[in-house]
Amino acid sequence: MCWAVPARVVRVEGMLAQVDFGGAVRTVVVAAEGVKEGDIVLVHAGAIIGKVRPEDFAESIKLYAELALETALQSGLSRKEAEELVKRQLSAWERWLRGE
Repeated sequence: MCWAVPARVVRVEGMLAQVDFGGAVRTVVVAAEGVKEGDIVLVHAGAIIGKVRPEDFAESIKLYAELALETALQSGLSRKEAEELVKRQLSAWERWLRGE
């Protein structure tokens, strides 16, 4: 099984791009055509393997938030605590998506 990790492109120089994985900035090989600053991409084994539309990424984050809420509740947090935790995490992802 292979994992691709979402990242936001910070800078492109020739065949290299700097990408932000939510705080960790790395340089990877650009393997996808037309990659530009601000794009959300999927990175696997140090290479960009594709671009993701921001609205699709935002929808995926909402699904992860639902899973995170259920996981937090199962871990023993109260509903209020779990919702606050997920709200903070979701807010951080939304800021990252906007490039803040």
